[in-house]
Formats: sequence, C-alpha cells, structure tokens
Amino acid sequence: MDQLWMDIRYSMRVLRKNPAFALVAILVLALGIGATTAIFSVVNAVLIRPLPYKDPSRLVALSTDYQRPGFRRIFPTVTLVEVERWRSESHSFDSLGSFVFSALPVNIGSQAMFLVAIGADPELLSTLGIQPTMGRNFAGTGSKVREPSIIISHRLWVDAFQSDPRVLGRSLIMDGDIVTVAGVLPASFQFPRSDAAYSPEAPDIVYPVANIVETWNPRSAQWFAIGRLKAGVAMQSAESELRTINTHLVESEPDLRGMSVHLSMLDSETTGSVRTALLLTLGISLVLLLIACTNIMNLLFSRAAQRGREIAVRKAVGASAWRLVRQMLTESACLTFLAGAFGLLVARLVLDTLVRLSPAHLPISGQIEIDWTVLGFVFMICTTAAILAGVLPAFQRSRQSDSLIVTTRSSSSRALLGFQRVLMVSQIALGVGLLAAAGLLAHSLFRLSSVNPGFRTKDTIGFEVAFPSGRHDEAPQHYDRILQAVREVPGVTSAGWITNLPPETRAGVFMGFSLPGSEKSLVSNFQVTSEDYFGTAGIALSRGRDFTRADSATAPAVAIVNEAFARQVFPNEDPIGKRVVTLFAEPKPREIVGVIRDIHDRGLNAKSVATVYLPYRQFAVAYGGVVVRTTAPPESVIPEIQRRVAAADPTVPVKNAMTIESRLHRTLDAPRFYTIMSASCAAMAFLFVALGLYGVISYAVSRRTSEIGIRMALGAPQDLILRGVLWQGLQMAAAGVAMGIGLALATTRLLRTLLFEIKPIDPVTLAIAAALVVLVTLAASYIPARRASQVQPLAALRQE
Repeated sequence: MDQLWMDIRYSMRVLRKNPAFALVAILVLALGIGATTAIFSVVNAVLIRPLPYKDPSRLVALSTDYQRPGFRRIFPTVTLVEVERWRSESHSFDSLGSFVFSALPVNIGSQAMFLVAIGADPELLSTLGIQPTMGRNFAGTGSKVREPSIIISHRLWVDAFQSDPRVLGRSLIMDGDIVTVAGVLPASFQFPRSDAAYSPEAPDIVYPVANIVETWNPRSAQWFAIGRLKAGVAMQSAESELRTINTHLVESEPDLRGMSVHLSMLDSETTGSVRTALLLTLGISLVLLLIACTNIMNLLFSRAAQRGREIAVRKAVGASAWRLVRQMLTESACLTFLAGAFGLLVARLVLDTLVRLSPAHLPISGQIEIDWTVLGFVFMICTTAAILAGVLPAFQRSRQSDSLIVTTRSSSSRALLGFQRVLMVSQIALGVGLLAAAGLLAHSLFRLSSVNPGFRTKDTIGFEVAFPSGRHDEAPQHYDRILQAVREVPGVTSAGWITNLPPETRAGVFMGFSLPGSEKSLVSNFQVTSEDYFGTAGIALSRGRDFTRADSATAPAVAIVNEAFARQVFPNEDPIGKRVVTLFAEPKPREIVGVIRDIHDRGLNAKSVATVYLPYRQFAVAYGGVVVRTTAPPESVIPEIQRRVAAADPTVPVKNAMTIESRLHRTLDAPRFYTIMSASCAAMAFLFVALGLYGVISYAVSRRTSEIGIRMALGAPQDLILRGVLWQGLQMAAAGVAMGIGLALATTRLLRTLLFEIKPIDPVTLAIAAALVVLVTLAASYIPARRASQVQPLAALRQE
C-alpha cells in the first residue's frame, strides 16, 4: 500500500510538471466519460431501474390479439367482460386490475380544470403494490363497486389543495357529479407510461371504474389491464390459461369472436418503443469513449517516448520491467479518474439539457439522475479506460533498450510511430462510423419533418374541451355554443370540432364495423367531427361531400371515410353510397357520403389507418377538441379564446391550447432527441480525431526534424515539405475512411427501425462523412506541416 501511495504521488507530480499534456488528456477523457455517463443515466432511468412497484418482475400487461381473415393486430386494450371472467376463473394471478383513461372536467371551488383521470377497479392499486399515503383505497372488489369518492395525485394535492392535511372528505365536482377525496397517492407514484399503450401524461385523479361502466361499453376493447402473476407461474402458462377461458367465453359473448389475449411483461410494454433507440444511442456514446481512449493512448505513447532517457536511467539503477509498468499504469489511472471526476460534472450539465429535450412519453422510472448505479458505471468505464489507454504504452516503454542514448532514428521510434498511425487510422474509422450513423438519423429527421401531414398547420390553433359525461346527449348544442363563441373572436375565420385533435400518437379509439348483409366484421379507427372541421383543418375531400348541419339526429345516418378505409373495404369500387354498420352503441347502417384524403393524424412517420368519421349531431360524445383557423397571431388569440369559452360555459375548461404546428412539432421530439444525442457524440468524436491527427503528425514531424533540415539544406523547397507532411495525414485519412465505410456498411443496419424513408446504406451520407474527414485531416495536418516547412537547417542539425 505504501508503494501504491508513492506511485500515486509521483504520478500526480508528473502531471503537474506537464500541465499542457494533463489538460488535453483530462479534457478529452472528461468529455467522453461525461457524454457516455449522461446517456447511460437516461438508459438507467428508462431500461435498467426497476419499475416503481412492488415486485415488478411479476407484473404483466394484457392485450387483445384481434384476428379476422386477412387481418391481425394486437391492441393494448381488452374488454371489461374478459377481465371479470379472468378474475373469477383464472388461477395464475394474485390479482388483476383494469382501468380506462379519460379527460374529465373538474371544478374545485371556482376553479374549472380539465384533468387526466383513470377509472380503475379497487384491484388496480393493490396489483401495483401501491397504497395511498393519506386515506384509503376504494372499498370492495371488481368493477361493480360504485362510490362517490376519488383518490388524487400528490401533485394535485399540492397544486389545488395547497397540501391541506385535512383534504380527506373535501368535495369537488367531477364530470358533473359531487365526489369526495378518499385518499392521496404517494409523491413517488408513477403510472405506467408509453406512447402507444398508456397516457404520456400522469393522471391526477383515480376514480372507481363502476362510476362509468354505464357510459362505456364493457364489450368494447377499450380497457387496459395489468395482472400480478402468482409466484412461480410463467407468463406463457398464464396466457395459455386465459386463452382457454376466452374460448369458452365466446360461446356466451359472440361479439368477442376472433379476439384472443396476449400477455407481455409490463416493463417491456412500457419501454418497447424506446428500447432499441436508447441502446443504440448508448452504443454510439461508448464508441465515442473508445475513440477518446485511443486518443489518450496515442498521447501516452508520445509522452513515454519523450521520457525515454528517464526510463533508461531507472532501469539502469535497478528498476524491474514490472515496476515500470506499474508506475505507468498508475499514471494512466490517475489521469483517467481525474477525468472521471470532471466527467461527472460534464454529465450533470448535459443531463439538464437531456431532460429538457426528452420526449414526454419517455417511460422514466423515477428521475433521470446520477445515482449509485451510474456512479458504478463511471467507476467501471474509468477503470476500463485506464487499462485500455495505459497498458500498451507501459509495456512498450518497459521493453525499450537500456541505452542512455536514444536517437530519433532508432528502430523503436519508427515502430512507435507506425503503431500510432495504426491507432489513428482506427480512430478515423470509428469516427466515420459515428458520423455515418448521426448523418443517417439527421437525414431521416429532415425527411420526416418535410412530410406533408395532410392538414393545415400554419395559423391554426387547437385546444381540448370536455363536458360531463351525463350531459353527452346535449353535447352538440354545447359545442355549437362553444364554436360560436370561438368564431366571434377577432381574427378567427373558422372553427371545427373533432374527438381527437391531430396529430394523436397514442393508440386511438378503434371500433367495430360490418357491411350490411355480410358476417364479415372489421376494426377501424373512429372519429366524430363537426361539419366545419375538415374545411378548418385544411383536409381535402377526394370525392363526395362534407357533413352539413342537415346531418342531424333525425336525418339519415351518414359517415365519411378516408382513402385507407376505402382501399381496405371497397377495393376497386366507389365507396360513395355504400353502407357500413357501426357495431357499438346503437348499431345502425350508415351511408358513406364522402371520402377524405389520407392524412398523417397519428404522427408523420405513421401510415394512415382506416378511419370512419361520424357527424357529431348524430353521434354525441362529451369530449373532444376544437380546431381554429386565424389570421391574427396565435399568441394573441389563445387568451381571448379561453376567455370567450369561459364566458359561454364556466363549467367547461380549456386544456392544451396551442398551435397545431406546435402539436406536430412535439411528435418529432423522440427522433429529434436521439438525433441530437448521436450528432453530439459524432461532433465530439471528430474533435478527438482532429486532436489525435494533430498530435500524431506533430510527433512525426518532431522525430524527423533533422531529416527535414538535411533535405532543406540540400535544396528541398518549402512547399515540397508542406505537401509531404499533408500527404502523410491524407494517407491515414484514406485508410481510415475505407475502414470506416466498411464499418458503417456493417453496423448502420441496426438503425433500420429508427430511419424514415431512407436505407441504412446511404451513399450521400457516406460521401459527406468521407468529405468531412478529409477536411478535418487537412485542417489538423496544416499547422505541423507549416511548422515543418519553416525548419531552419542549421538549427535542426544542432539538435541531432
């Protein structure tokens, strides 16, 4: 231990004597370690850290495997009828909880709000292993339990009730009914979040699902379900048991024919859409760290060469080869761990930016922070970096000649320079691979952002509103009043209403349809709109007509479909005049009166799905959104819209008022997030490559100073020397580019799922990467080349 402490003190003294070397080495490693640590912190929060529930490895998500001839799709929801039968007959689960998302109008005192809420049965919280920190869970079991009480989130308790410890028993109006607060959820509680299956917004209210069973069809696959497997029960055997139960259930519930059940682990369900992207981004950051390590290895080789006489003296006075190796490894470790400490500071700064840029749907478990797992990761990569960067230089120098005379023309110097060039070529190859990956992601993001969504985004505002579900039959009259109030706002030219504002990236609402006289049924996305919606949103009709005020509740039932629906259901036919039967609420045939062009209402990278639109005067719903077209600046119009809506109906809150362009911009958060992280790593990689090239060529020039002096004394012109040094750099660049293109061709296929309308092998991207390498090489080589061309022959010969 004394010898180790002595080695550490000597290493720190060596670093203090060479501040320029220490500063560059620590800076390069700190940037590499910091970037990798920051990205690993995100991966840790999303993929590694267990879900914040009791024994999360036993939690499974239940989905519907819907199959029809020529059609199969797994929906993240199930029917309530299935949940009740599974709960009573299954022996594979300790508990099963079901729930449904909704956005409800809530009035707390004089304050009207529009809150995300979940209707849940009493088993849901116990399945997750969550108990309210104040109050109680709902009484009883199953979806039949009805009580006028709710459980609120810790956030709502703080924001709306000012952390009042006497909140239990307080009354508020939710969805038109008076309810009381029965409990408060823990501050650390997080509901499962996913961009596909669950709401990206944290719910503020949990209420008994029985309170809405009457308004939601229990035979419609709109309910989410989470189960806790019994200890020792495999997920596959539980799925097999539930499928057997469903086989018998279909006999009494023919509407469920073709619907089977699919199980997946809850953590996989919530992270599935981001797992590949995050792991690939972490891989890119690790490559960046590897480039930093090879850079430091080159610096240590150069530094060790300059210390050749010192090492020779130490060997002459009896130092063993192992003693020298240990000393140089200690110096490498000190350098690396100092860089690791500064890297943590870099990671802390980078994390703040990553948190701001992270997509809203990112299923974070807890907080993105530097915890003990991240610190352990930092220790591991520092140790690995110390070994990678220090072992080869240490062993190379421990085996040098014992001669105290070390010349620049020695075979060991030539071998060292050759090895440094090999390392530099490797750095360039890795840099080209990183740049190709970042270029593909950037190109994909550019293509994605250039897609025409099919609806108007400029000068268009959207906001969400809701009425109490008990008043949904009166919703058309209420919406007429709201729309009229909005149209009277100065600058507003038109306004329309739809159930889900575009773009909507979550699962959406899918309903069953059939054709008259046919037993064939199909599933389609489902929307309800006003007669002014398509015109306001700028959605073009390809044939037929739009809805009108004449399409009232007493008029013949009509529908509009999109082109995807027409292609799927009526291939090679004109759908106008055809009829479809809605298999929900009141089944009735509806005449198709119009076909709209396909739009990207589920995200720019999502293909248009078959969609049926119904007029809101014939199919009333109590929630939706308003699209407003304006000629005035949106920032001035939105406050006035909120004021006019409040004046028209004080019980109707306005939520998420923003431009449609902003809503569309938010759908690009995920690809933008991964592109920025990858591009940042690629930019740092090329900074490291430039520093490495500069260091290697400078070292080569210093080793050849006397040779250059002799050549100039014999009449070699300066431009010849300049071109010679630049040519050395270009040779390394050419070899690195060739290897890098091969590496890119072999690895960019992993990015396939993250790319939009471009192939993983993109010649344009590879050409740009190669051109950038050449430019960086010329820039990094020019200064040492210029210095070499200005060598004075007599001065160079005196050095020899």
